[in-house]
Amino acid sequence: MTPGDAGKLLAVIDQLYPNAKKATSPAAQAKSWALVLFNWSYQQMEAALVSFVANDAKGFPPSPGQLIDAAKNLEDRGDGMTEQEAWSLVQRALTNGMYGYRDEWDKLPEIVQAVVGSPNQLREWALADSSAVNTVVASNFMRSFRAKSEARKRYQKVPRYIQEAAATLFPKLPDAPKALSEPEEQNRKRELLKKLDIAKGGPKNAE
Repeated sequence: MTPGDAGKLLAVIDQLYPNAKKATSPAAQAKSWALVLFNWSYQQMEAALVSFVANDAKGFPPSPGQLIDAAKNLEDRGDGMTEQEAWSLVQRALTNGMYGYRDEWDKLPEIVQAVVGSPNQLREWALADSSAVNTVVASNFMRSFRAKSEARKRYQKVPRYIQEAAATLFPKLPDAPKALSEPEEQNRKRELLKKLDIAKGGPKNAE
């Protein structure tokens, strides 16, 4: 959306809400709205405005964020997965999670995979007590899924140029070190002991 498009949109809003306070600088207001609505076309925001007004019972003009919410509702058309639906996919995967957990992992949507964490987690849940899985694990999963889903929705509303800059402005923290298996841990200890022995003047042929 350009400042010109935003100006046209604001003119329609003025007609729909004639008693609302007017901007002291319409040009600056249009430029500011265009900055926030960068991802969207005039036609999309016009449709979002109509949707907002059709559901408005308070009589206050929308903010850019409220129009983006209305646009996302039109875009999703009710297709967003709920936490209960996401958990039902996990439950289905767990029925074959003991031996076929990797195949079941590949069938899960990416956002569900992100909440579960790893194929091995699926296998651990499949091996765990079913009553605990269907209560404690299910509750924790659905809470995490809801938070992840809301975070993604907020991110999708941000203009693309901000999304592209986010990697530089807000770099991700490094991943936590991977947990070692028991054999790997024992091997690591042996290697450290060898290095300490050499540092203390131990056997010259130590590796």
